Amino acid sequence: DLHHQCGLSITERGWIEVNQHLQSISHPNIFAAGDCCEIVFPSEDDTEKKKSPPKAGVYAVRSGPILIENLTRQLGLGNCNNLVTYNPQEDFLKLIMCGDGTALGFRFGIPLYGTWVWNL
Repeated sequence: DLHHQCGLSITERGWIEVNQHLQSISHPNIFAAGDCCEIVFPSEDDTEKKKSPPKAGVYAVRSGPILIENLTRQLGLGNCNNLVTYNPQEDFLKLIMCGDGTALGFRFGIPLYGTWVWNL
């Protein structure tokens, strides 16, 4: 495996471990975003560690501009002293299409159902 050959830090499940700047915690010139990585947030105290967001497209899409900006800065084409921090949103709309023109949805702890949900 490539990660063993180069010493890339990965999780038990094989995700690349990155910091809040989407930068590998073992190799500062490697960046990753989306489903291939797990964000390791700095622990402010030992009681509760902030978790990486779930593997969902909304997080990959929203991390894209941060990834591009930090790659640009790392390459010396921007302010390389200050990488941008990725702050994932807390929640997102979850939808399941039912196949009959309706959908089930869940947002802010509220279940949603109907054709209007399909149109979201």
